[in-house]
Amino acid sequence: MKKIILPAIILLSFFTFSSCSKGGSNGPDKKSDTTNTDPTAKYYITYKVNGVAVNVTEISAVRGATANPRTITITGNAKNGANPKIKLYTEEPSFGFSDGTSIHCTPVSYPTDYVEYTDGSGKLYSTKNDATGAYFDYMTISYTKDGEITGIFDGSVSTDKGVAIPITDGKYTVKFSN
Repeated sequence: MKKIILPAIILLSFFTFSSCSKGGSNGPDKKSDTTNTDPTAKYYITYKVNGVAVNVTEISAVRGATANPRTITITGNAKNGANPKIKLYTEEPSFGFSDGTSIHCTPVSYPTDYVEYTDGSGKLYSTKNDATGAYFDYMTISYTKDGEITGIFDGSVSTDKGVAIPITDGKYTVKFSN
């Protein structure tokens, strides 16, 4: 009987460990990533508006031209500059551009920090008009020409008439062009 139990335990252990896979966790407070990110694209911006995935094909990250304040502008739009468009703008915090920084964009933070979205019809939404606002986080940053910035964004933007829409599941990896 012992000859049968030991191989059975080894075999069961093998199947248990081989069925586990390495990957990210969507813990109790984590949202799952359901955006349609092209796995072959190294640089991208993905997000949802009202739960619908938005496709931007032209993306850029630009460092501001002045030394004080240093700025970052990340943009994405449809082909040939067409709508929809997204813009994430921030001035350097007092502690510098550091990995893991979270910027809360609201009317109070405008024009220093803001998120803008232009829908397919050309209607502009902004955190300038939205008390709830949006978070724009950069997880990693190399503030140099050809450096990269990666991060996430999420929140709410509104028109100047107060019509709000949610932007969720925002993710980006963009290369600085200057």
